Amino acid sequence: MPKQTRTPPITASTARRGGSRACCSLPVRNIVNALFVRDGRVLLARRSPRRVAYAGLWSFPGGHVEQNETLIEALVREVREEVGVTPTTFRLIGTIADPNGIATDPATYHIYVVTAWDGGEPALVGDEHTELGWLTPASASDLPSLALAEYRPLFHRAVAIRPERRSYEEAVAESGVMEELAQFDPHIAGTPPLGLDLPDSDIDIVCFAPEAHAFTEAVWRAFSGVSGFTVKQLMRSPRPVVGSFEVADWRIELYGEAIPVEHQRGWRHFIVERRLLALGGEDLMAAILALRQQGMKTEPAFGTALKLRGDPYLALLDLSEQDDATLVAVLRVSGFR
Repeated sequence: MPKQTRTPPITASTARRGGSRACCSLPVRNIVNALFVRDGRVLLARRSPRRVAYAGLWSFPGGHVEQNETLIEALVREVREEVGVTPTTFRLIGTIADPNGIATDPATYHIYVVTAWDGGEPALVGDEHTELGWLTPASASDLPSLALAEYRPLFHRAVAIRPERRSYEEAVAESGVMEELAQFDPHIAGTPPLGLDLPDSDIDIVCFAPEAHAFTEAVWRAFSGVSGFTVKQLMRSPRPVVGSFEVADWRIELYGEAIPVEHQRGWRHFIVERRLLALGGEDLMAAILALRQQGMKTEPAFGTALKLRGDPYLALLDLSEQDDATLVAVLRVSGFR
């Protein structure tokens, strides 16, 4: 039966009992799309030239949610009707308001990554599409005939998903780390909250630890019995205490430094990267994800994409002191505005 990963499983029967129904709380026109992923590639479908909207352009299998139908029910039905298979493992990866819609007839696209299905190889059924193609994220992003530019960052995110791994929010909640270390002002940082995580990404928790011994003791007391536990104090300045442990298929990395979190370099990097992504939009996110999938760390990826001079870690710290107008200027010079 179909299930979504990184959220509680939803099957056809539970979808009929609950879930979001198009008639009640969602916009008038809701459309579900299936972004199939296999072996590092995504499946695109070219829309028939006789379609009313986005004729001849590349999109995904899917269609309109019918009255009294949940999003999940519509997804399963539309995929069966258009490519002849049944999704069994999937999760919502994005919701896009149609940028070409009109105020009196808005459309919202609910895009699900499908990582497992029954029925063999997806194949064209009917005349909604004229062609299917398995493409790398880079090749898909380079297509000039995409129905929506907003698809581009989804390609890289989709192939990075580990279907068996729950969300970072669920892992943090299960670990109890925010409660156990509450006295040290813990903040979640790193790539997962930015949407830039890869299959081997960690969850970073940065803390204010004015007394290294007290922080180490608290970490030991809370997590020494957890799988993969380590804790140590680094000798290099500023001599932070770093620890880690594993939960829900994630590694949680702890970092305690003797200055308030808002002044720590890691947190300042995280905040400016979040600002840049908000201002730079989907194209910047797609570029950063592509560089990370080539093996770059996050800060060097930003440095490369934004053509920052010198040490990218220092350059991002400099940008963290600037206002949004300055960040927009940097993005514009780099081609992201």
